Amino acid sequence: MKKVFSLLGLMLLTGCVITSDLTYEGEDKGFAFMSYMIANSDYAGDYKLYFENEKGQTSSFFYRKDGAWGKSERDFDSGAFNGAVLYQKLKPGKYKLTKFEIERGTQTIHFSMQPFDFVVASGKATYLGELKEKFGGTGYMEFSNELSRDFQLLEKKVDAKGLATIIEVPNKDLVMAKKMTEVKLY
Repeated sequence: MKKVFSLLGLMLLTGCVITSDLTYEGEDKGFAFMSYMIANSDYAGDYKLYFENEKGQTSSFFYRKDGAWGKSERDFDSGAFNGAVLYQKLKPGKYKLTKFEIERGTQTIHFSMQPFDFVVASGKATYLGELKEKFGGTGYMEFSNELSRDFQLLEKKVDAKGLATIIEVPNKDLVMAKKMTEVKLY
């Protein structure tokens, strides 16, 4: 029992977010999609953009650049950048982006972020933009609109032909690096 409370305490101290699988397969489902474009560098990392539904349940767009546990499937892989288009099948309704972080082993870069509201509509795809790391390992991230490229890649992953798109790309500097924490493992 002590181990459980210790683990919960550690999760609270490190800002760990408990996520849910919000995947919805109903006939009235909609999509939310975005892409990561991460600068190639010597840093491995897990990139997590969290969102929540109206009930406060949280999920994320997760991308693993590199690491001991492998890497995410890539749609882009050039000398300078790598990344992917990610999507979620969701129940129609109101959602919001709430948090962004990069984990590198025992280090986590936390970002300040104002919540960003978006809507998922039945039979439509809501585009949240590309989140790009400008310089490798710096945590300097910026949103941009790469819809034409990203929608073509989404069409290869899901049956998206003729799917109407709702564009809800955040301001380019919605996420700003705030602090880095390091968890010491003994």
